[in-house]
This record gives sequence, C-alpha cells and structure tokens, in this order.
Amino acid sequence: MVDYVQLISRAVTTLNPNTREARQALYQRARQTLLDKLRSIDPTLSHTDLNAERAALESAIQQVERDAVRRTAPPQRQPTQDRAQERAQERYEYRDRPPLKDSRNWLRIAAVALGVDRIRKVP
Repeated sequence: MVDYVQLISRAVTTLNPNTREARQALYQRARQTLLDKLRSIDPTLSHTDLNAERAALESAIQQVERDAVRRTAPPQRQPTQDRAQERAQERYEYRDRPPLKDSRNWLRIAAVALGVDRIRKVP
C-alpha cells in the first residue's frame, strides 16, 4: 500500500496560499487521480481492494488536514495559569494604595459614572 500521508502532506506544504479551500481542492484532485489510476489497472481490482485504497487515502487526508489546521490555528492560552499571573500582577500594582475609607464613596462614584448624581423629585 502507498504511504498517502507522506504524499499528501508534501503536496500540502507546496500550496501557496495554504488555505482550507486550496487544501480541499488538492484533496479532491487526489481522490479523482487515485480513482482513475485504480480503475485503469489491468487486471481490474476487486471492489474490496478499491475500497481499501480509497479508505487509506481518506484516512491520510483526514490526518493531514488535522495537522494543517493545528499548524494554522493560533496557540491556545492556558487560562488558569495566565489568569493567575494576571491576578498576581494586579495585586502587585495595587498593594501600595490604601483602601477607601468612606464606604459610601464607591456609591457616589458609581452614581456619577451612570449620570444619576442628582435625582430630581417628580411632583
């Protein structure tokens, strides 16, 4: 059996631009070429052998596509570790500042920010 993964991955690396659409077109050409070649073999292959080769090609295509998507995807952040580092940085930045003494001050700040610093009484 042919090493389809190596053949397909080599072809994918030569694509310019290497987009999903370009890869899909390449895979379709590979499917059609394989089918044409297998049908032209004399003596003809049995349906079982034909299906086995097509399944091997499809498996290779799926593997190469997974690898291509993995390579083009942005790196995944590790949210728990990154968030812990951000919190530590925040604590460091605010450690020199004293806490608010007036507990009602935050309410006044929020009211001004929301535009309700003066409440009108409706008759």
